[in-house]
Amino acid sequence: MNNIKKFFVDFLNRKLSKKGWALVRSHEMEYAHFKYNEAVNEIYSLVGSTIFSDIKLSKNPNRMFFLSRLYGTQLSEAMYILYYLQKAMRIDGDVCEFGCANGATSALLANEIKSSDKSLWLYDSFQGLSGPTKETS
Repeated sequence: MNNIKKFFVDFLNRKLSKKGWALVRSHEMEYAHFKYNEAVNEIYSLVGSTIFSDIKLSKNPNRMFFLSRLYGTQLSEAMYILYYLQKAMRIDGDVCEFGCANGATSALLANEIKSSDKSLWLYDSFQGLSGPTKETS
């Protein structure tokens, strides 16, 4: 029975590798996700206590969840977003995101402002960004 299972796993991996995919055991994915969450937490703590030490980010129990699920926004970018959002929370007005793609950063923003009276406005062209022009390059 082991030989049949190995044959099918090898067969599937050969087919999947052509697309850049591979079969992975669920416990390997769980461990990788755990280590990634651990790294996100460590980087968040380090950046918050050094680079952004002039402002104390408000406590938010769901922040790590949303930081660890970002897609398209780098963790370093998210830290800057959180830092400047925290500063902007003292100013009247709502929060806007231009170019929301899959919504992961939007979810982070929504989580950060949910206890305030601010609204989150999302705008997207659904066509991506245009290429550089002579005037913008």
